[in-house]
Formats: sequence, structure tokens, C-alpha cells
Amino acid sequence: MRLQRGLSLSLKSIMVQRKIGSGKDTVERRRIIVAANVEEIYSKHLASLPKEDRLRLLAMLANGLTEILPPDDRRRSLFELEGLGAEIWKGIDAQEYVDDLRNEWERKS
Repeated sequence: MRLQRGLSLSLKSIMVQRKIGSGKDTVERRRIIVAANVEEIYSKHLASLPKEDRLRLLAMLANGLTEILPPDDRRRSLFELEGLGAEIWKGIDAQEYVDDLRNEWERKS
């Protein structure tokens, strides 16, 4: 029960801090406050838990995150990557590049 009470108090603190202020500076301050509270929650309540309980908590957190992510039921295709990074190879002759690589390998062996 101590874990739950301390955890809920820290989470309430995070929620209150998020409501305060506005603007870019406040967003950065919120990140620092949230990060500090998460570290505090871990060090005060979670670090001392047995390994099995921490692993169970990790699984619970992971399951909670998967519920947040939108399901992507469609299958992915390797062809979706076609053209990515083309700007990197702009102006480079493919055959010349391969020949240079092969020559480099031959020099090393």
C-alpha cells in the first residue's frame, strides 16, 4: 500500500506541475520536473523492490504503452523504403563506388 500511496502522490505532483505556466520555457521546466519526479518515484519506491516485482512492473508498463499506440494491422513491404536516402548517393556513380569497395577489400587481404 505504501508503494501505491507514494506513487499516486508523486503522480499528482506531476499533474499539478503540468498545469502551471505557459510558453516554451514552461514546457522545458515541466520536462525537468517530470523527469525529477520519475527519478524520485523510482529511487524511493521501485529500486528496493525484488527483481521479479520490477520485471512485472516493467511488463505492466509495456502493456500499457501498447494500448496507447495505434494498431497497424497492414503488413509492411520492403518496397516502402525505395528512394529513402537517395540524396546521399546523388552524384555518385554506383559502379565506381562498388569498384572502389572491392579494391579496398583486396588491399586489406
